[in-house]
Amino acid sequence: VVYGEAQTDAVCDRTTEIGPYGFMQLTSSATPTFDHAVAPFQSMTLTGNVTGVTMSNGIVGKMLSIKITQDGTGGYTVSGWPASMKWNANTAPVFSAAANDVSSITVQYDGTNWWQIGGLTAYQ
Repeated sequence: VVYGEAQTDAVCDRTTEIGPYGFMQLTSSATPTFDHAVAPFQSMTLTGNVTGVTMSNGIVGKMLSIKITQDGTGGYTVSGWPASMKWNANTAPVFSAAANDVSSITVQYDGTNWWQIGGLTAYQ
């Protein structure tokens, strides 16, 4: 079953059976919350440093993609990920910091932890 796929089964609960679908644009914040129950693809344009990230409402087995865009000034950092984030090589990725750069990561929730799937993708 794919996010957003039409279902005819009357007992299907989108939140638990399929997961959320769609896109959410977060407002830049030093302490953003990425709420998996809202959408599987979330984006934020940085206008300042991120110092503490909250991950909420993980759906077991489902992936969450996070896109971080630097504003026209750039130079902002993202840190303060929760201990439940499990990174490749045990190191949180460093997002591209140049003005207008875009970076993305994808994670998957296992019921306890968020596991990075693949590497950080940076776009210029």
